[in-house]
Amino acid sequence: MIKKLKPSIYQESIFEFVKNGEGNCVIEAIAGSGKTSILKEIVNIIPSNKRVLMIAFNKSIVDELQRRIQLDNVKIHTSHALGYSMLKSHFKFQNHTPALSVDAFKYRNYIKKQFKDLTLGIEFKDKTEVEDFVEVVLSLIDMCRLYLCETNEDIEKIAEKYNYAVNSDHIRIIKNCIKWGKENLETIDFGDMIALPNYFNLSINSFKYDWILSDESQDFSVAQQELVKRCIKKNGTRCVFVGDGKQAIQSFAGADNEAFQKLKQLPNTISLPLSLNYRCPRFVEDIAKRYVPEFEVFNKNRNGIIKHNVLVKDIKDDSIVICRKTQPLIEMYLRLIKDNRKCYIKGLDIGQSIVEIIEKLDSPYISTNLEGDGIIPRLYKQLFSHRESIIKKFKIDIYDATNESSVQQKLETINVIKALSDGIDETYQLIDRCKKIFNQTNEGICLITNHKAKGLENDVVYHLCPSLLPDKRAKKDWEVQTERNLEYVLYTRTKNEFYTISEEDFPPPQGSRDVKEMISYLNNIEQKLKILYDSKEDVEKSTKVVEMKPIIPIIKTEKSEEIHNKQNNLVNKLIDTKEKIRKFERIMVGKKISECYEIFNDFGITSDIRVVSVNGKELDHIENGSKDTINVDVDNIWDKVVMKIVGIGKPR
Repeated sequence: MIKKLKPSIYQESIFEFVKNGEGNCVIEAIAGSGKTSILKEIVNIIPSNKRVLMIAFNKSIVDELQRRIQLDNVKIHTSHALGYSMLKSHFKFQNHTPALSVDAFKYRNYIKKQFKDLTLGIEFKDKTEVEDFVEVVLSLIDMCRLYLCETNEDIEKIAEKYNYAVNSDHIRIIKNCIKWGKENLETIDFGDMIALPNYFNLSINSFKYDWILSDESQDFSVAQQELVKRCIKKNGTRCVFVGDGKQAIQSFAGADNEAFQKLKQLPNTISLPLSLNYRCPRFVEDIAKRYVPEFEVFNKNRNGIIKHNVLVKDIKDDSIVICRKTQPLIEMYLRLIKDNRKCYIKGLDIGQSIVEIIEKLDSPYISTNLEGDGIIPRLYKQLFSHRESIIKKFKIDIYDATNESSVQQKLETINVIKALSDGIDETYQLIDRCKKIFNQTNEGICLITNHKAKGLENDVVYHLCPSLLPDKRAKKDWEVQTERNLEYVLYTRTKNEFYTISEEDFPPPQGSRDVKEMISYLNNIEQKLKILYDSKEDVEKSTKVVEMKPIIPIIKTEKSEEIHNKQNNLVNKLIDTKEKIRKFERIMVGKKISECYEIFNDFGITSDIRVVSVNGKELDHIENGSKDTINVDVDNIWDKVVMKIVGIGKPR
């Protein structure tokens, strides 16, 4: 039988406030102090005739609370579910009830359909500039709704906070899109769920509660704060906001970095500490006090183990590996898998966001080596376009622009996708790999970012690439504070052992700390892209089509004639399609005729297709009209572009 611990002095003070106090309370709960447990105890103290609303940070916490708290007078929601319910209730009795169907791409689809009208009078130099413009607009539509922006000044303020280079065109379109979103409610996205109840100034009696309890209150956005206030009665509602200001790490995603202080300033509100940690070993106390001076570890906890510069081969099974950046986690995953170690990267949403980025770029190839058009070249083009807009907007030099956080974020995205693309060059393979790596199987070593690690605990924790934390590029006060908070979160995940992984054995990504080196590297990339796309334009302007002639195949099977006819018809379709012929030509440019035969032979189709000539001229190799040649992964492209069209099947 497990003996129940006696409440600490901090817990007793909180229980006394709930039983006999008045007004509201902000509980300043340190990491590992049992926030969920304290909320459960508070609910049990509240009389059963009082209506209670509990706000949880995400759906998994809602599920946990619903499992632990099964009381008829208690409603448990995420803030998004609360806002969605309020909208449905509000429109239920209107003359026209909008569908309110959830569509995560509501605003993207609107901009796509109305792009010409929205951007009337704006000149774009190329497709990359258009894509960068749209992404800035979409990102700020999301951010501005979290801050309940309505005026041009509101939008400019948020753009400046998050380092978005915007002009009057951006602001006009963002403002128009938010206005359109309020008026068109057949579909709503997740941002609408918490913004629209505030924009519409909803006050619904059925959503007024006697008690409101919330966890992770330090990460409330402005919209979430105001949404919760809409559930307060004019007289009688008591609120308990639980959180830890030193674990406020979601500002990058639109959380209000002043949320906890604002909650403390509500009328008739007191603050109570919850400063005893029941999770961590004793050695963590001295480390944690650097960030939270009042941090205490329960005196019966283990002493624990801390050790630096351990090797990758010594990482224990079922442990947690935490890193500030995603790219090293992917590289660690690939290394562990190669060593036959079970592992996974926690963060299904990370994988989904990467897949979304890839799909938007709409290219069948990755082209990590920049030898042809593809995902990586297009991402670099977006990065350079974005950096140029920042230089112009803020009148800064290339050094400061490269060091700017949004540029760094784009660069990390490229590096993540490059790491994921190791050994492959087709987009469908990359998407499949993302789905495999980023999963929730929870089998083996857990690889996770600092942001995702919040709320988790494990007996054994490793810190990967410790030199990446804090991020040296954090400049603004809220960015610097977030990095300190991430350090605090890191050290308070362990229940017994904490290790740092040797950077000699597993070095950080190249160029991740030296901006000068990074600029030099990017300059080299930019030159390669110029050559690539200049060459591509030349090829598209005067493409020399490779003439291909189907030849009767020598296939000794019972269905030889049938196979021949099928293949012959499909090959003719290929020849008749100009764009597909151009793709085939680009595959073969720079290859010797003998190499072409070797390639065909590898696929078992030597007798089906052969290169006869280019523009009627017999050649010993295939030219593109210039000294440059295009070298590509022929096997992958051949399979993608030709094999499926010809219908011959997989290589023999």
